[in-house]
Amino acid sequence: MWRLDNKTEFPVKSMFYTDKAGISHWVIVCKISWDMNSEIIKLADEQQAIRFIDEYIDNDFSQAVNYGNDLTPLKNKTDIIIKGHAYLPFSEGNYFDISLSFGIIEKVLRIRKERYLMKTLMGTRIVEGDFPEKISLGYENAFGGKYKTDKEERIFSYNPAGKGYTNIKLVGSEKVYLPLLEYPEAPYNNRKGEIPPAALGYISPFWETRRIYAGTYDQKWLDDKYPFYPDDFSNQFWQQAAEDQQYPGEIYGNEKLRLTNMTKGGNHINTLPENRELYPFEIKSIIKGKSSNHKYKINTLLIEPDDMTISTVYAAEMAYDPDMDDDIIVTINQLLDESKRC
Repeated sequence: MWRLDNKTEFPVKSMFYTDKAGISHWVIVCKISWDMNSEIIKLADEQQAIRFIDEYIDNDFSQAVNYGNDLTPLKNKTDIIIKGHAYLPFSEGNYFDISLSFGIIEKVLRIRKERYLMKTLMGTRIVEGDFPEKISLGYENAFGGKYKTDKEERIFSYNPAGKGYTNIKLVGSEKVYLPLLEYPEAPYNNRKGEIPPAALGYISPFWETRRIYAGTYDQKWLDDKYPFYPDDFSNQFWQQAAEDQQYPGEIYGNEKLRLTNMTKGGNHINTLPENRELYPFEIKSIIKGKSSNHKYKINTLLIEPDDMTISTVYAAEMAYDPDMDDDIIVTINQLLDESKRC
């Protein structure tokens, strides 16, 4: 029997999964919440729970993901995800930019005023309004969506929850709202059509961005591989953030986080704690009397500027033999001194 003994104050969960080679793994996930109110983030008084499923806006699978599933296998890279809003700076123009800077990741998005397409006597044109007071940074405000023709419904598979995807020739008296979020180098133009979705939130596993890594499920798979993943399944499927938000190396501690126009104060800077505080627990197993330490990594770094909270979601994997009769105990021991709490 495999047993988890959590001796920390942090939430810990586990799951079993089998990879495409038919090898079983036991995945252990721990989640720690941090307070962003000081320059060097500190342990938060309230620790957030581990989420077992993707949570969609309005509990509607056709909408954008509000919070992603924390309980996933080890990821190839660390997802840097922001759930929050853009705030209008003091100097107002036709647009303004927000930015995320973390280690080698530098991402800039352009925030546009509310706009929509409308058909006029002079043709289809873009009508511009005002900035909302604050703008959600999820994919519901990025380019995408769906529209209907007389024969079918057309869906932008890379972001069905977005705005602006349409056939210009079909635009009538109804307004077609356009994305509020864009890449500065790829602005929306009603003559150019599709642009890449630009956002900072979670990507649904059903969308093309991730689905292309899920593999091919056909008769050959049924005959040769079922119930395991197909041979062309890629672990890239588990990445929940856009490619330009996937941190490729190990996060060691002391990294700087800079956010621009994602808080009411404009710019915000934090520093991650040093290594021994960022990794404040150890994972030990006892198998057939032998004790082993297990390495773990940060799967997801979730930043919530509105709540001034950062969550680090850690994961470790170990091979699992379902036929093993021995009692296997995995213990998570806390190493962080309580004095480090904010």
